[in-house]
Amino acid sequence: MMTAEAPLLVLGERIVWRVPVFLTASHIGMVGQVGTVDVDVQTGQIEDIPQRIVALQEAGIRLGEHIPPRRPRRELPIDAWATTVQSTRTRRS
Repeated sequence: MMTAEAPLLVLGERIVWRVPVFLTASHIGMVGQVGTVDVDVQTGQIEDIPQRIVALQEAGIRLGEHIPPRRPRRELPIDAWATTVQSTRTRRS
């Protein structure tokens, strides 16, 4: 999964919003930055979209190789147990 963070306004020949893109993992959160995307301020266009997508994906794959594997819990921690739930069982006479 990837997410974007707050953009930086870059003043140059073209004025663009430079948006940092980060790889995330559900079991550890933010992993690291995989690149940036420049968005033209006047047109809203992203330059070189197909190449940019490939570059972000490749950087994400490289960074993802260093993520520790998710280890599912075998037991539910005691503090996660429901303590206020009443039984729905009824006695039969």
